[in-house]
Amino acid sequence: MSEDKLKALRKQIDEIDEKLVPLFCKRMDTSLSVALYKKENGMPIFDAEREKAILDSLSESAGKYKGYASVLYGTLMDLSRALQHDVIDSAGAVPAEETVRFDASLPCHVACFGREGAYAHIAACSIFKAAEIEFFPTFADTADALLRDDRFDYAVMPVENSTAGSVLEVYDLLINNPLYIVAGIEIPVIHCLLGVSGAAESSVKTVYSHKQALSQCSEFIKAHGMQQVEELSTAAAAFRVSQKDDVRVGAIASKLAASQYGLEVIKEGIQNTSNNSTRFVALSRKLSSSDDADKISIVFSLDHRPGTLYRTLARFAALGLNLTKIESRPKHAGKFEYMFYLDFTGNIDRKETWRLLSALKNELQDFKVLGNYRDRGVNIN
Repeated sequence: MSEDKLKALRKQIDEIDEKLVPLFCKRMDTSLSVALYKKENGMPIFDAEREKAILDSLSESAGKYKGYASVLYGTLMDLSRALQHDVIDSAGAVPAEETVRFDASLPCHVACFGREGAYAHIAACSIFKAAEIEFFPTFADTADALLRDDRFDYAVMPVENSTAGSVLEVYDLLINNPLYIVAGIEIPVIHCLLGVSGAAESSVKTVYSHKQALSQCSEFIKAHGMQQVEELSTAAAAFRVSQKDDVRVGAIASKLAASQYGLEVIKEGIQNTSNNSTRFVALSRKLSSSDDADKISIVFSLDHRPGTLYRTLARFAALGLNLTKIESRPKHAGKFEYMFYLDFTGNIDRKETWRLLSALKNELQDFKVLGNYRDRGVNIN
C-alpha cells in the first residue's frame, strides 16, 4: 500500500469521525431529555430488558462487526446512564449508607490480629496515635470482636502481601459483614530467624511461623532443610519458641517480636525477596470519609457476558478515575461466577464519584463500597 493510499484512507476516517462526534453529542443531549422525563415521573434510570433488546437488535444489524458493535453501543448506553444520574442527582448525591469522619489521632480501642510484636501490632501503632490495643488469635476472632463488642472502635488485619498476594479470608470477612476500611498502611516485612540464647542457623531444625511468613521465606527454609510448623501469627511463633528453651527450634518473625519475647536474632532479612511488604487495614463498623482519603475499594460481580467488565471499567475512565488494582476470585456459589475487587483513586466526598458509586450499586450484583481511606507506608528499620 502506497503512502498516498494510506493518507486517503485516513482522510476517510477523519470525515466519518467529523460526522460521528455531532451525532454522539446529539445522542447525549437526547439522553438528558430522557433523564428529565424520568426524574419528573419517578422512573428508574436502568432498564435491563430494554438495554438487552436494543443491543441485540443493533448487534445483529452490524453483520460481521456484531461483537464490536455490541461493545460500542453498550459503552454508549453506560455513558448515557452516567449522564442521566448526573441530572437526576444534580441536587447532590446522598450516600446510600451513613458515613462518619475518620480521625486516627483520637483515643480509641483497637482489636488487633496476632500478639504483641506481630507486624499487625506495628501497623496498629503506626495508624493510631492514642490506641488501647487488644490482641486476637485469628482473623475471624478479630472481626467478631469489632462486630459484637461495642468497646472496640476499630480492627487491624492484613489484606495483601507483595509476595504471597491477597489475604482472601480477610476479604471474605469484609464482603460478608458490615465492615469498612478506614485506613491502610504498607509495612516493609523484614523476616528474621529468631531463637533462644545459643541457637544458630545450623542448630535450628524446626521453624515456627504464620503460613504467609513460611511461604515468604520458603527458599531459606528449603536451603537449610528445616521442618515447618504453622502458627496463628509470627508473634505467636516467637512466643512458642521462647517457651521451649530449645536451640533446635526457631521462629520467623520481626525484630520487635525478638525483643518482646527475649529471643535472639539469628539472621535478619531471610525473606525470598528484598522488597517484601504487607498492606494492613483498619476496619470500622461505619463507612468513613476524610479530607485526605485518596483511595476507594469496591467489590461487585457481573453477568457472565462478553464486554461487561470492559464496560464497567470504562465508567471510571470517563470520570478520569485511575484504577490501581483489579482482582477476581470465584464466588462461593460456584457456577464459574466471579467477584471483582477494585481499587481506584478518589474521594467519596466528590459528588461525581459518589454518583458513580450509587449508579453501580443499582446496576451491579453484590456491589459494596469496602471503604474510602488513605494508604501510607512506614519505615520500621
